[in-house]
Amino acid sequence: MNIHIQGYTMSKKINKDTQRAVELLKEILKLRELYKVDIEAGTGIGDMSYYEYMFSCSYFKYYKDRDVIVHQNYEPCAKMNLIKMEKFFKDRKDLRGKYIFLTTHPDAVNYDFAHYIPKFTIEAGCNLIGIGEHGHNSYTEHIPYSKEYVDFLSKNKKKGYYVCFNGGLKPNRVLLINELVRLGIHKKGLISLLGVKNKAENNLLTKRYMEGFWKTYHLKYKYPYEFETEFFNTHNFVPDENPISLRGDGNMTSIEFDATTEGAAGGGKAGSYYNKSDAEDYYFNVVSETYPRGMDEEQSASLTEKAHKALFTSPIIMNGDKGALQHIKNLGFQTFPEWFDESYDDMSVSPKKTMFIAAQIEKICSMKISEVHELYVETLPKVLYNQKRIVELVDEWRNKVDYNTWWPLEYNEETLIIYSAHAGDVEGHNRTGEISFFLDEQQKVCINQDLYEL
Repeated sequence: MNIHIQGYTMSKKINKDTQRAVELLKEILKLRELYKVDIEAGTGIGDMSYYEYMFSCSYFKYYKDRDVIVHQNYEPCAKMNLIKMEKFFKDRKDLRGKYIFLTTHPDAVNYDFAHYIPKFTIEAGCNLIGIGEHGHNSYTEHIPYSKEYVDFLSKNKKKGYYVCFNGGLKPNRVLLINELVRLGIHKKGLISLLGVKNKAENNLLTKRYMEGFWKTYHLKYKYPYEFETEFFNTHNFVPDENPISLRGDGNMTSIEFDATTEGAAGGGKAGSYYNKSDAEDYYFNVVSETYPRGMDEEQSASLTEKAHKALFTSPIIMNGDKGALQHIKNLGFQTFPEWFDESYDDMSVSPKKTMFIAAQIEKICSMKISEVHELYVETLPKVLYNQKRIVELVDEWRNKVDYNTWWPLEYNEETLIIYSAHAGDVEGHNRTGEISFFLDEQQKVCINQDLYEL
């Protein structure tokens, strides 16, 4: 007998392989209990959002011949997740070797259950040099730079000092922009920030934002300066609207997002878009990474497409988690201590670190444009080196990863695929045609629109 529930059909039939996959994944997802214990104890280190960020809306493959679950989630990963997983699998000896976590966290190489893949690095490189799905402002065959273009860049001064592209509204990004305004150097660069316009109140930052977001994230962390209200209420934060139209999300096609919705802008196809002409009109790039999501250090050493799109065209300074710059160096890229005191990379996320980064930007902005141009020409060989290095990495990983699916080639044979979705995420299931079944947050499993209790 079948029962219809929320657009699905409840059934009790399930084949042997699917049953084993579901049972195994259920046991692995008991990791959630470690987060619950910390929350109930009030330690503050087991925020359930970490668990949900890593295990909701993820792909899992079950390989029946190996009896193993492979988990693909390339979102930036807080180190705390790796530590939790290590403790869990140490206690659950029966699950050792039954789970593999594919992640972009560089520390994954230190854990036997994790598999490090620099997905965003390689993906950005593929878009830059014309492999796979091109960037939406594609400039195939333009990188690496030709000798003629290097001569052009060397001889011609740029229009300004820096670009500071920011995606969705996040505390660390707002704080850095506030510092740039406070120091009076905001007009020397190109600054963007998405997700701040409020259509209903016809302004950029609402009173609710100023009283809530600012107080919660900035005053709480003892940032000693005032919020630059006039700037945030008058600045054009969307100098290039193309990424908005390229979101690939029919529900969010305008720039008029709610100011309190973190991360409302960006995503979809916009992630592979990069206006190289904007970047090359300015001398260096201030990269505001995805992590930290708040104002606390999350030890992700996060690198997304944001860092790499900048790195391949400009000297950079990173606004992100501790160790993000070292992650870049470990991949074989060169950084720019000739421009900035890079000791900021050894600092945990805090207003002190953000102010230090802003001071480095101010140092360059205090120089004459002719002096900055000389420094740019002097370090341009490093940009060229980084361009060549990404070509090497793309070739190196081509034999390890399927660039269409981002599954390691050793785990790419036909198998069952599980999609872990939030409850009721029917759209998320329907738009992914290759999915055999998925688990929702209530741990029900859907197979071809049939919902099963576990």
